[in-house]
Amino acid sequence: MNAQQILKRLSQLKSDRVKHESHWRDCYKYCAPERQQSFQDVTASGLEQDRKTARAELYDTTACEGIQLLTSSVYSGTTSPVSLWFKSVPSGVDTPSQLTQGEQWLDMVDNFIFRNVHSSNFDSEIVDFLTDLIVAGWAVLFVDTHRDKGGYTFNTWSIGNCYISSTKANHLIDTIYREFELSAEQIVSEFGINNVSDKVKTALEKKPDQKFTLVQAIFPRDKQHIKGEEGKRLAKAMPFASYTIEAQSKHILNESGFEEFPCVVSRFRKIPESPYGLGMASMVLADVKTTNQLMKLSLQTAELNLGGLWLAAHDGVINPNTLRIRPNAIISVNSIDNSIKRLDTGSANVGMGLDFLQHFQAKIKRTLMSDQLTPQGSAPLTATEIQARVNVYRNQLGSIFSRMQAEYLQTLLDRCWGLAMRSGMLPSAPEELMQASRISFNFINPMAASQKLEWVTSTQELMMNVGQMATIDQTVLDNLNLDAMVQIMADGLNVPKEAIRTEEEIAELRQIKQQQQEAMQQQQAQQAMMSEMGSTAMDIAKDQAKNMSPEQLGDMLEQQ
Repeated sequence: MNAQQILKRLSQLKSDRVKHESHWRDCYKYCAPERQQSFQDVTASGLEQDRKTARAELYDTTACEGIQLLTSSVYSGTTSPVSLWFKSVPSGVDTPSQLTQGEQWLDMVDNFIFRNVHSSNFDSEIVDFLTDLIVAGWAVLFVDTHRDKGGYTFNTWSIGNCYISSTKANHLIDTIYREFELSAEQIVSEFGINNVSDKVKTALEKKPDQKFTLVQAIFPRDKQHIKGEEGKRLAKAMPFASYTIEAQSKHILNESGFEEFPCVVSRFRKIPESPYGLGMASMVLADVKTTNQLMKLSLQTAELNLGGLWLAAHDGVINPNTLRIRPNAIISVNSIDNSIKRLDTGSANVGMGLDFLQHFQAKIKRTLMSDQLTPQGSAPLTATEIQARVNVYRNQLGSIFSRMQAEYLQTLLDRCWGLAMRSGMLPSAPEELMQASRISFNFINPMAASQKLEWVTSTQELMMNVGQMATIDQTVLDNLNLDAMVQIMADGLNVPKEAIRTEEEIAELRQIKQQQQEAMQQQQAQQAMMSEMGSTAMDIAKDQAKNMSPEQLGDMLEQQ
């Protein structure tokens, strides 16, 4: 593919996206003005001015606070740096009953990826990624290895500069065109003096800070051009092609490639017949505009109440064009009664506007789940209250989490796994894993765990109800498989496997307990028999002693 073809495709992608841009612009304006994107070819200076204007014209921040809280909740519920949030599983291989070398190797790889992900810049970049995802409905995260220091590096690309598409039947994004600017000095530093155009070389000598527009295109390479074994391919023979060109001179700076699609492109809710998405901001945008206007009017009413509306006579002493009413000011006038006086009574009612404002603020909080995610009052929540909040959170975000698993977490781990395997830092996989068709991932993060809590809740309710019925008829307990219920609850509560015994360990333990119980019963039976025999012998001795003389008793005692 040449530069002309890349620019032509970019123009098509721009025309496909432009119909959604005004809506995304409004979402950022009212819900995250500091993240406003450069839609519709806005310059850098114009974008900065848009952000300042949006912040100045934002009178109510209920939605901004709700978006921040929801972003933090999704982050801590999916990729918390505190504990491992995923587990590698080989597809097509039977799950063994005992820990094998393959599982030990997978656990080692999981911990290697987890440590390297959270020791990089992931935790700082992912906040911007999730903010874009929740506000605009789609976001782009570039994943690669650090050239100098090694390890992972992450970069949240501005969606205002990105144009996406898909060549797959499942509509997962595998094509992205990115338009950005670099100075002549930066271009030479990145690509080398021998690879840049004459315009950049000239600018480097005269104006090294002059900006040039670059376009990076990443898309699937034709299968006939993919050659070699994974990890040993040349850059121009990898499954995904990557071109970087100078837009103005149509000069190709670099042609490279990737083994996997290097960008994590996730959608919050997919727009029908479009590769793009919509976020939570779209659901509250109308209410946010209303609250912003109500707050503005309430402030104007309060200002009018405090400052008042005045009349002033144009008598040569007072100039209405320069007169400014302000607190604690003394104004010289010709006649107080005739020259200047207050027109209003200072009793404008702001209560009605505040009632409407509070109504819409509460509505926004419900939609963004701020009322559920924020503790009410200073008292700690009870276990029942926590469970209720988790249920609401799970029900509202359950369907969204399923899409995030496929487009965000799964794609992220596929890329990180591939980079880890080619890093040369890990030992070879055991032979048993060679039979696996692929490696998939089970998620053990808090959000995934919250979806399993339904099993725990239903199991607890069943045990409570059956327990009440057992007070009437004990045979009803025969319906319950308590061992299976314990396993279900342990899995739902994400209890470590080491804390629960296996079926073999339970059977062995119960056999030992049964043997100990039988031995104890046998010992108790022997003791009872010996006690009974001793009592019988004593009774016989007493009967014999009754018929003996004192001399006979003395002889018998001496013999003993």
